[in-house]
Amino acid sequence: MKPHYLFLLLLPLFSCQKEGIAHFEKSDFENNRWYKTQPITLTFENKTPQKASIYFNLGYVYGSQFAEIPLEIYITNPLHQIDKIPVTLRLFNKDKKELGDCMGDFCDITQLLAENYTFDEIGRYKIQILNTFSHAYLPNVNSVVVHVN
Repeated sequence: MKPHYLFLLLLPLFSCQKEGIAHFEKSDFENNRWYKTQPITLTFENKTPQKASIYFNLGYVYGSQFAEIPLEIYITNPLHQIDKIPVTLRLFNKDKKELGDCMGDFCDITQLLAENYTFDEIGRYKIQILNTFSHAYLPNVNSVVVHVN
């Protein structure tokens, strides 16, 4: 099957994923490096108090030399109150098997960052995701998606 046909088959799936409260995608990482100094930032207007889950998807090159990636999530509400949530994104299971969904040299892994998080204020929220990796950057990053649903 030609690659563009595959894209046409998968397009409805990707379109559905953008529904929800907020969605952010980034795929222009310089030299495929996610620098610690460049947090992923998603801002959105919350129109009604509600609970939602926050998902994080990392697109990366197959065969990462790192088993896990430490992240910190900061959620700032309209009153400028900040919640900090530490998360570890695991790329391998205990048997050192890839947990991501891989096709050739490219993998995607999705992790729930916060389940049923209460967005109780009306107004602008900001979600920041920081890579707290022990080096200046995380290598081999193709894309990041943050989805609030």
